[in-house]
Amino acid sequence: MKTIIPFYTAFPTPGHPEGVHCVETSLKMILKYFEPDKDYSIEKLEDITGKQPEKGSWSFQWSIWFTNHGYTVKHYTTFDFKAFMDEGADYIRREYGNEVADWQEQNSDVELARSQTKEYLDKVEIVAKKPTIDDIRKEHWVHSLVKPMVNSRVLNNKEGYEGHSMVVIDVDDENIWFHDPGLPAFENRKVSRKLFQEAMDSFGGEMDIIQKL
Repeated sequence: MKTIIPFYTAFPTPGHPEGVHCVETSLKMILKYFEPDKDYSIEKLEDITGKQPEKGSWSFQWSIWFTNHGYTVKHYTTFDFKAFMDEGADYIRREYGNEVADWQEQNSDVELARSQTKEYLDKVEIVAKKPTIDDIRKEHWVHSLVKPMVNSRVLNNKEGYEGHSMVVIDVDDENIWFHDPGLPAFENRKVSRKLFQEAMDSFGGEMDIIQKL
C-alpha cells in the first residue's frame, strides 16, 4: 500500500558534503503530506528541531513541537532515558560504543537533547523495543507516517557510521520503499528488508511514528 508522500532532497553544507539536514528534510515531507497547503522552510524546520549549525538533530525538540501542534508521536527504542539524563554522552558510549558516541558528540547537540528528555517523555508514547520491518509494516498499514533512523553507511555499502533519517512509503514481504533525502538523495528508493533491518540495527534501533489528530 504505497503512500504518496512529497519528496525533498537534503543539501551539502561547508562542513558536511553529504548534508546534515536529513531530519529536517524528512519532517518537511511529513508536514507537506499532512498539511499540503503549507510550506515549511528549512529555516523554520531548523527552529522546530533546534538544529545547531553543521550538526544533526535529535528527535526530542521536534517531537515536542509536533505534539504541541496537533500530532501524536510514537517512538520505538530501547534507549534508557533515565541513564541518558544521568550520564549524557557517557551512557551512549557505554551502551552503543565509541563510534556512535563520537559521532553523536561531534555531529549533534547531546546536552540540548538531555535537557529536553523529561518533557519529551511526558508527551511522546514510548514503545520499548527495537523496531523491526514487521513493526514498520504494521504502523504503515494504519496510515501513520513512519520515520526510521538508520546507519546510512550500511545502506550504501560503506564502512563506518552515519546517523540518517528517511520516510517509508511502502513495504511488502521482500522489500521496503522509502524517500531518502540523502545525500545522495533517492526518491522511492527500494532495498531488501534484510538490508534495511541491518541499517536500523546498526543505528541502535530507533523509529518515529507520526499521525495527525
